[in-house]
Formats: sequence, C-alpha cells, structure tokens
Amino acid sequence: MGAAHLALNHEEEAAKLFLEALQYNLEDEKALCNCALGYFLLGQESEARYYAQKVLSKNPVNTNAYVILIGISTGEETLEDVIGK
Repeated sequence: MGAAHLALNHEEEAAKLFLEALQYNLEDEKALCNCALGYFLLGQESEARYYAQKVLSKNPVNTNAYVILIGISTGEETLEDVIGK
C-alpha cells in the first residue's frame, strides 16, 4: 500500500504506511529499508540514516539503502561518512 501511495505522489501517506509496516517484521531487510525511506520522505534524516545503516549491516550491497543515504548526504561527506563506517 505504501508503494502504491508513493506512485501516486502521496508521499506523506506512503511514509506513514512504510513506518507502520515495520512493526510486522522488525528484522526484515525490505521492511527496514522501507522504514528508512519513510523517514526520508518525512524529512527525518537521522532516523532514515539509522535504518538505512541497519539495512547495510544485514546486506552490505543493498542499493536502496545506499540511495537513501546518498539522498540525505550533504555532498561534502565522504562515502565513509555517509555509510557510517
């Protein structure tokens, strides 16, 4: 449902649904990544970074998590700063 709302440019509703979905599977990589996306859409960068980094700790090649981290980066950060290493 979150993805459908996002496709319709209902970003706030999509974000809320992405955050809500995490409660059903707290360790699922996709749910964690969608949670990071939800926080990103709401402009809550520190939370988005936390969940994106949590995804990368599970799967270091998750491109969606990297996209979120790049989206919240300042442009002045190094790759290590962005991914939290």
